[in-house]
Amino acid sequence: MAADSNVLRASVLFTICFLSVLVVQVSSNLGPIYHCDGSHTDSWLLPVQVLAAEHETNEVLRRTKRQVSAVGPVNRASATDNEELNRLAQEAPINNSTNNTVLEVDHDYYVVSYLNEDGFEDNWVDLDAENATEISYVLSSSHKLAATVELKFDFPFYGHMIRNITIATGGFIYTGNFIHQWMTSTQYIAPLMGNFNPSLHNDSVIRYFDTEDGSFIVEWKNVLLHDQQTVGNYTFQVILLENGDITFNYEQVPIPISNLSTVLHPVKLGVSDAYMFISEHFNHYRQRTFYHYHTVKLNFTYVATRKSIYLKHQPTCIMYSEGCEECLESEANRDADVFNCRWCPKLQRCSSGVDRRRQEWIMADCQTTSITDPDACAEFGNVTQEVSSVAPTAAEAGTPQATTQPGGVVTTKTSNSGGQSGHHSSGPSIMSKSAGIGIGPAGIAAIIAVFLLVVVLAGWIYYAYSHPTSLSGQLLIKYRPSNWRSRGGRENTRYQVALHM
Repeated sequence: MAADSNVLRASVLFTICFLSVLVVQVSSNLGPIYHCDGSHTDSWLLPVQVLAAEHETNEVLRRTKRQVSAVGPVNRASATDNEELNRLAQEAPINNSTNNTVLEVDHDYYVVSYLNEDGFEDNWVDLDAENATEISYVLSSSHKLAATVELKFDFPFYGHMIRNITIATGGFIYTGNFIHQWMTSTQYIAPLMGNFNPSLHNDSVIRYFDTEDGSFIVEWKNVLLHDQQTVGNYTFQVILLENGDITFNYEQVPIPISNLSTVLHPVKLGVSDAYMFISEHFNHYRQRTFYHYHTVKLNFTYVATRKSIYLKHQPTCIMYSEGCEECLESEANRDADVFNCRWCPKLQRCSSGVDRRRQEWIMADCQTTSITDPDACAEFGNVTQEVSSVAPTAAEAGTPQATTQPGGVVTTKTSNSGGQSGHHSSGPSIMSKSAGIGIGPAGIAAIIAVFLLVVVLAGWIYYAYSHPTSLSGQLLIKYRPSNWRSRGGRENTRYQVALHM
């Protein structure tokens, strides 16, 4: 009986260890979106895996080197030091110079200017006086809904030309090309992202105005917070300019932004972008994984009634793809510590290697073959090769894992899941006769039961992994170990997408 007890104990411990490793390994690699091309017309509504920020350069920015042509003094501070921003706001009087700037911060991709009330008067657009203003009655009577609008011009966002944007009831614009439900995670322009519910008030309106002079305006008027209705109405707008500049105007902000609840919805101010990797898995499923590469997080202190924030779009490498010399001598390459523009002869493209087309850059081996010396442009700059734009399969390239190296440069490592690993043990087997342990009928029955349990659970995990849209797959996604450390799902608030407006 003692031998049977030892065998049973060893079998149970082995089973627990085996299942723990299997579940953690499979679940951690299981992406919550699998897009089977052509299989479902509504597959774009599936959730999307969004990883943590890998290249938020605003967290490591230096003090700005640019000078502002202002009559009065302009206070400056590092984007990383929130306490310094608050201190400067309290010590410095409102600047009444011609540009009405209180504080300016360089975030590399954007230079952010916090404006006073005079700046608000200069930038606010009264949409009541514009006859061409379009009111979205669908958004104005909905909660956590978004709708896509086509602009009349190409809008540069982090250097990428955007023609379609998606307006959300939650006080932000989604700029991604791939529409999904987790819009609050990245690729957004957020004048005031919050849990706004226009359907709570008859006077709440979400409207937009596409001007003839190269600007697009979206306004959230008299909107209420879904979980803080008694604090009052919010009215604010965002203006997108054809040159890539962005303006946030706040006409009515009843309480400080820091007092907004984040229990059911994230609260964000700023802009963010990410690149997407597509990896193919068995059964022709495609997994889309988004990697943040930059986020501008605005300071809540400067968001108040009758204030504005101006984001000046800066040149980026991808805007200079006319030729090798133009790329390496461009204004975007003004500071090698910021972008470090490189020319890839295979793609005939200028890039720092970190933008929305990063996967194509890596597949073309531009990381190692790109040109950084302008003198080499004449010899290598015009050499072109045909590069496939098809995403690598999991067996060829594995699952991309982004890491950040010193200096804020993102590299991608791949792990091939197609390999096999075995366990070798030099110790005695639990079935060894030399160990002096006899196995009775109860021990054999225990081993068989444990073996069957392992087989059943392994089969269920395989089925759930290969059929993510099934109930088992959704359960595995919902309760995978990576979700145990989540922040209550605030960062992954779901939005439904309406038809194109």
